[in-house]
Amino acid sequence: MTMSMTTAHSEIDTQKTKKATTTTTSSLLWLLSSSFVIVVVAVLVAFLWKNNNNDFENIPYLSCPREEDHRVRVSINIEDYYNNFSSSSSLWKTRGGDGGDEGVNPCRVFSRTYEEARSKFRTAATAAGAELFALPVVVVDDDSKKEQKYTIDVAVLWSNSNNNNSSSSSSSISSSSSSSNGLTVHTSGVHGVEGYAGSAIQVAFLESLALHPPLSLSTVVLVHAVNPYGMAHYRRTNENNVDLNRNALHDWEWEELMLEEKKNTNGRYEAYRNFDELLFNPRQFPTTYDYRIGSYLSAMKGLILHGFDALKVAMVTGQYYQPQGIFYGGNQLQTSHRVLYNFFANEILPRHDSQNNNEGGKSKGMVTWVDVHTGLGKSGTDSIMGLGHSASDDDRQWWFRDAQFPGSSKNADAVTKGYELTRGITPGYYIHLFAAASSIWQDPPLMLMQEFGTLPGILVAHALIIENMAYNHQPPTTTTTTTTTNYKLQQERIRWAKKTTLPAFYRWNHPSWRKKILERGLTILMQSILRSSSPMQTTIPS
Repeated sequence: MTMSMTTAHSEIDTQKTKKATTTTTSSLLWLLSSSFVIVVVAVLVAFLWKNNNNDFENIPYLSCPREEDHRVRVSINIEDYYNNFSSSSSLWKTRGGDGGDEGVNPCRVFSRTYEEARSKFRTAATAAGAELFALPVVVVDDDSKKEQKYTIDVAVLWSNSNNNNSSSSSSSISSSSSSSNGLTVHTSGVHGVEGYAGSAIQVAFLESLALHPPLSLSTVVLVHAVNPYGMAHYRRTNENNVDLNRNALHDWEWEELMLEEKKNTNGRYEAYRNFDELLFNPRQFPTTYDYRIGSYLSAMKGLILHGFDALKVAMVTGQYYQPQGIFYGGNQLQTSHRVLYNFFANEILPRHDSQNNNEGGKSKGMVTWVDVHTGLGKSGTDSIMGLGHSASDDDRQWWFRDAQFPGSSKNADAVTKGYELTRGITPGYYIHLFAAASSIWQDPPLMLMQEFGTLPGILVAHALIIENMAYNHQPPTTTTTTTTTNYKLQQERIRWAKKTTLPAFYRWNHPSWRKKILERGLTILMQSILRSSSPMQTTIPS
């Protein structure tokens, strides 16, 4: 009996010892894993802190350490694309607007402000013999209730040599019996702050064009700053916090979308709600803690709970119920789209058609539209996304050589992932202009988006979230007058935008990035022009 009790106590003690050992081991493992996570987070925060230390205000000029090393030289032999091209010169190459024989000086064409970019665009357009238009976008400030006027500027180089504005000897677009009279459209600034890259491409093209001998090309329409308010305030969205690249919908599409949102049949509401207050739109003005640490910790929590794919889909798909949230598509068509659509319908297409129709009222040319964006993908690398008419692989490879399309590169696949449910994309809205007049075009239009990478995705998302907090919420109240408070609030919001969305979408002081933007941007623009200018008899090798 005694021995049995002794044995039982011994077994109990053994079990207790094992349990204690197991508990100690588990605690040690938990401590080690927690320490590892803390170290990783600390290293990540230190890295992000360093990379987020952008001081745009205190840099007086764009960095050009050795101007000649960073001149951009793009050369395209038109005869490589079709052999029956008739012109005084078959070689198109960049030329510097500062008198350089070859190459564009990035410091001349990139800008620090919307006003500077607009001035450069209009000056270069005038020198190239383009016809200029200014489409007003009137904004009423919510705080001061005062009207602020911005413009979408458009430069048109008509293909018809009888253009009233082509009397200047520098005008470079002329008609030819061997070329078509198609239409090429190049848009910048749909996402405001992203417009600085597209603006530089347009200015560089116009400056080079002004120094070229006449070329027989399509009509070229360059649209500068579709979202001028966002560009002026370094915001991605417009004056109503609306993402114009989720807003481009026709009346029947708005009716359909609002019905879907009401019934919650598209899954957007639930997908976005999971991250709304937790990460996308904290209901407060940002603090240094939010900027340096808090937002990243919230992102980690969201990733643990819902996963990366759900996070990206919730962000890029767009939403239509939270006006203060990110990627808000609005509840009606915005002024920028309405003004620009009417301009094409009432000015560009009627004049182009009247000048270029052939027998039977059919134009010889094709339509190619390029909309430039920044923010997604490897820094300086561009990805091309096609909308509307999907060009065949042969067509794509022939006109856009070396371009990265989805399915042809991992970078392009990563950029486009999550966009399957996205609606209101800009080129998809304007394609209806040409569909309504399809009888006068040789082929359906090809609508493209060119996306240039900037920073890692986590930094881009972080920038959007912090800037959105600053724009939609107010800091603690002060005792100053209303006028002073409104002015200080605007300045504080712009300060936050300069710290976040500006460096996230515009790597202004990185010469290698600027060079890549111009090289690939000018190449895609010229290839688009050549496609639209393609003679009817041109055949693409299979």
